[in-house]
Amino acid sequence: MPQKNTDVKSEKSGKTDVAGLLVWLLTSVFVVIADQLSKWLVVKYIKPLPDGINVIPGLYDFRYIENTGAAFGILSDHRWIHTAVSTVAITGIVIYLIIKRKDRRSGWINAAAGMIIGGGVGNLIDRYMQGYVVDFIETKFMKFAIFNVADSFVTVGTAILAVCLIAAEIREEKNRQAAKTEPKPKEPENSHV
Repeated sequence: MPQKNTDVKSEKSGKTDVAGLLVWLLTSVFVVIADQLSKWLVVKYIKPLPDGINVIPGLYDFRYIENTGAAFGILSDHRWIHTAVSTVAITGIVIYLIIKRKDRRSGWINAAAGMIIGGGVGNLIDRYMQGYVVDFIETKFMKFAIFNVADSFVTVGTAILAVCLIAAEIREEKNRQAAKTEPKPKEPENSHV
């Protein structure tokens, strides 16, 4: 009987693992498609316009640029560094998700990882195919680098992942503290007859 119970537990765990893998895989695919579609539309309709399009006055515009640097234009003209670092980071996240079964059970962690992976892959496609990344979202309410959909997903995914990991650490610390203060059960006294 105990063996059957263990099998049921591992079966449920396996289903959770598959669901977690599907969440980050589908999220990644969605982000790549959204990123590449938005860039295709920008190249087709915004690139020919020298001043871009004013989307919401005072907030943001769409303006086509070719970014040879990292996210938000950092380290321009070092394409091989960005490509290598991005590839290693994406591979590392995928390996982490496959190995760390416990963490894959969190839907938020899976979604965040999918955003980061999808955004990284979206920009890698540009780097491999064109040698630069298409950026087009320009904020007007503050001075900031022009960015794209992939950059946005990477940023949001990283923020969600950070919050999840901090929350998990806080929970673990509370559990450790509770375990320290929990009274230990008394052992039964041996009575000799």
